[in-house]
Amino acid sequence: MKIKFLIGFLFIVLASTAQVAIKNLRCEMLTNPLGIDVMQPRFSWQLESSLRNVSQTAYQIIISSSQLQLYLNEGDIWNSGKINSSQSIQVPYTGKGLQSAT
Repeated sequence: MKIKFLIGFLFIVLASTAQVAIKNLRCEMLTNPLGIDVMQPRFSWQLESSLRNVSQTAYQIIISSSQLQLYLNEGDIWNSGKINSSQSIQVPYTGKGLQSAT
């Protein structure tokens, strides 16, 4: 079963007020996959900052069926809500069941 995703990483709350970029967004260890064959995919990302000692303290993942809904911060497929965690590797999808070819 292949599933297409439009993944939006809304924000990552940081311990510092430093300018931070989110890089290397991945789903099941792939960059921009056209389809995957798992029902609970895992997400990963990296932070980049020009300052030292910048770390992630929370994250929120929003998955929507359209780009417009992402811009409106609407996760019609899944919204993790704010998760207080430094985890940024292999974060599991825990939303409702995914549909093939969507």
